[in-house]
Amino acid sequence: MELGTGIMNKRAVNCRHRPFLLLLPLGLLGLAAFSGCIGFASQVLYTIKGNQKPAAYEGLEGKRVAVIAMSSAAFFDTTDPTGEVAQRVSDLLRVNVKDIELVDQDEIAAWIDHHDR
Repeated sequence: MELGTGIMNKRAVNCRHRPFLLLLPLGLLGLAAFSGCIGFASQVLYTIKGNQKPAAYEGLEGKRVAVIAMSSAAFFDTTDPTGEVAQRVSDLLRVNVKDIELVDQDEIAAWIDHHDR
């Protein structure tokens, strides 16, 4: 009789923990969502798939283009990222637009200095 009682107790324990075992995966999924794993997964997908959209304006092909980035800063600051932004946009245009001629950033700066009032 003791052997049968022991089996009944194991079944009772398993039945008692069954709701916990059913909710555990749901809880882990929720924890993953709140810990940033979903954001990480979407970033990985963005890196692999990309975000390629057709250009809104296709008239840049075969043209000479100057990319100018400006900030609201009243004075020149060495930490101002506008030069880097203009260079990155120029790089993207160079890669994605056929037969485009981009004006060098130094040439643009010299023109602005010469024509600044």
